Amino acid sequence: MNHLPNRVLKALNDWDDHQKDLEKTFQHSKMDAESVSLLRLNYLRREKNRIEKIARSDEMPFIVLLQRQIARLERELYPNLFLRVFMRLKDRWLDGPAHFSRQAAIKNANFNALTEQLRQSGFNYINGKLDQYLQDGSRLVSIPLSCQLNEVKCFTARLHFQQNIEGSYFLERIAAELLEKGGSVRSHSFELKNWPGIEATQMLNLLEGKAIKQHFLNAEGRSAERWLELGKYGVQSYHPDKPFDLHTILNELGIPLEDGRKIINQLENGHTVPVVLKSGKITRPVSLQADPANGCIRVTDVEKLNVSPIANQNSLRQKAAEEPGLTPGSLQKRKVSNRRHVKL
Repeated sequence: MNHLPNRVLKALNDWDDHQKDLEKTFQHSKMDAESVSLLRLNYLRREKNRIEKIARSDEMPFIVLLQRQIARLERELYPNLFLRVFMRLKDRWLDGPAHFSRQAAIKNANFNALTEQLRQSGFNYINGKLDQYLQDGSRLVSIPLSCQLNEVKCFTARLHFQQNIEGSYFLERIAAELLEKGGSVRSHSFELKNWPGIEATQMLNLLEGKAIKQHFLNAEGRSAERWLELGKYGVQSYHPDKPFDLHTILNELGIPLEDGRKIINQLENGHTVPVVLKSGKITRPVSLQADPANGCIRVTDVEKLNVSPIANQNSLRQKAAEEPGLTPGSLQKRKVSNRRHVKL
């Protein structure tokens, strides 16, 4: 039989983790002992107010332990008896009820924000069970998910949530894996701070070896973009250069501008896009896929055989003509050298 976790012990242990986080944050500045004690007192009071009225019988002895720690901190911080009594009355009749009301509003707003985040990232089908996973107040929560793509392929993901010192949860990372015939094809842990706004379909495309275009803020806080893919040695980054221009390449393929915008959006999200190319009266169904490593769009036929890596050859020829000794082939190799390994 599985025993329910002791929420009082978890609260005490969580404070130790919070204190370590504070020490890391303020390691280059001074935090006096009184400030730390005051933070600890406020934290323990909040936890007591949160747990006391819903505590189980097996947790009641630990509530007494929690109250003793609070009383000891009060004596240290408020040696004056009258001030100490005043602070206790204030906590009981003002801070406690206000805390319940504030926590209810914060919890509701936090839950709505997480629900919207999961909806936008493509994991909205777990929203009906999200509150069941988060209701016990654990500091770390993980939710396993699995999706059978076809008879042989399966996409799994484990969503890792973390609770901050205020009690709100945030999605920290998503550990995703692509399985084929029961064996792992590729896996990666997506830290949300490095992959802002990443969606489930983008993760799947990356695990299948495709590239996506990421929009992010650089060190100067300015909007930037880069192509990313999961390679043999981890995440590979390709900073877009002029020759790899999807607009120009699609135009050379004879794809209208309006259709091209839709296709570009799909290519930048790592999708393989089916199109019909026309040459006079001849039509040919093919699939397009962005290939930033080679600065081209990979074109395959219905049998998934490469037709030709259609790149912006006109731009390459023009550039080669401007620089003596260069050929389109050498420029193509130069673009491949734009590859960088990044830790994400």
